[in-house]
Amino acid sequence: YAKFKTSLSDAEIVSLAWQKGVGVTPIAPFYAGLAPQGEFVLGFGDLGSSVIREGIARLAEVIV
Repeated sequence: YAKFKTSLSDAEIVSLAWQKGVGVTPIAPFYAGLAPQGEFVLGFGDLGSSVIREGIARLAEVIV
């Protein structure tokens, strides 16, 4: 789980992250009521630590 403070919308973050080769899932669709923006699930259970670090670096380029 990650929470980003950014002016980008969830859809923009998903799109820009995908362009960098990183998949993120917003948690908003899982809420029945008012959903928070800028909160994501990051799936990394099947990745090595070097791949995770690279993914985080790429994601940082998107949200900065």
